[in-house]
Amino acid sequence: MRFILFLIFILFTVVTPVRASAHLQKVSIALKWKHSFQFAGYYAAIEQGYYKDEGIDVKLIPYDFKTNYIDRVLDGKAQYGTSDSSLVLEYLRGKPIVLVSQIFQHSPLVFIAKQKTGIISPYEMIGKKVAYISENESSASLTAMLIETIGSLKKINILPYTNHTLSDFLNDKIDVISTYSTTLPTPKELKGRSINIISPQNYGIDFYGDNLFTTKKEATLHPDRVKKIRDATIKGWKYALNHPDEIIKLIKSKYHSRQSYDQLFKEYRGTKKMILPNIVPIGYTDPSRFEGLVKIYKELGYSFKNRSLDDFFFAINTKHQGLLNLNVKERMWLKKHKVFKCYLFKLPSAYYK
Repeated sequence: MRFILFLIFILFTVVTPVRASAHLQKVSIALKWKHSFQFAGYYAAIEQGYYKDEGIDVKLIPYDFKTNYIDRVLDGKAQYGTSDSSLVLEYLRGKPIVLVSQIFQHSPLVFIAKQKTGIISPYEMIGKKVAYISENESSASLTAMLIETIGSLKKINILPYTNHTLSDFLNDKIDVISTYSTTLPTPKELKGRSINIISPQNYGIDFYGDNLFTTKKEATLHPDRVKKIRDATIKGWKYALNHPDEIIKLIKSKYHSRQSYDQLFKEYRGTKKMILPNIVPIGYTDPSRFEGLVKIYKELGYSFKNRSLDDFFFAINTKHQGLLNLNVKERMWLKKHKVFKCYLFKLPSAYYK
């Protein structure tokens, strides 16, 4: 009898969890860059079991220099991916893409120059050697800033971005380089040199940063799963931003980041400034900002079709989600009309008979 009870105990404590784990839906998320604090929310959501709580087993696919991260999702090699403001361009070009959640409220992309050069704005960059990927749509905020200020990219000497760019910058072979404000060169890398930061935001160019997206097929066939992924990811970001030390150690140990602890902590502080968790709900998306970005892309000469943004957004806000299925124009109207009056009247009693 004791032996039978022991077998029953084993079945419930060992076999049952394995079966439950086997029923988890397997989902992959393609990252737009190498492992770093830039994706801390996803690491936290996995480690804290937020995805599994929703019945989902998430695998992260690191950046592959040979494959475009958006195409990786469209090709079905991943169900979800991370991108930036340029995602809307792919949508306008007809690709079946849906924005799930906007994580970074600002783009961290900036230019930096050594203080000794006297370059403090785009105007001093005229005639200088500038390393940035001008043809890359993800660099559009930098291009827009240059066009807005000096009028033409032809006024600067654009150099390709390579593995030697930082060393060439430090050795005065390059005057200006692009980088993320969240991952600026460390004092050790700069070897005592001071730098100036030239940010598009200071010139009225405010692009969105990292976001989470999926395909139209996924959003149509599995809307509940999309919502679960979104909610768990947001929950993961909240945890990561409140427990940076723990997540940094995780990035070092489990994801084998080559960045030092100090570099990752610096990235955490910069990332928090891009997400603005104390000001904006994590994951909040403002459709009007994307409308404005589309105008900038058009002015920069990017080719795309005139297409409504209604189908671009899976969801707008994380609060009160799904109560109303409004299109972009309706949401824009509500944003402009914060207060409106609704008059109620009572119908004649005969109406109810």
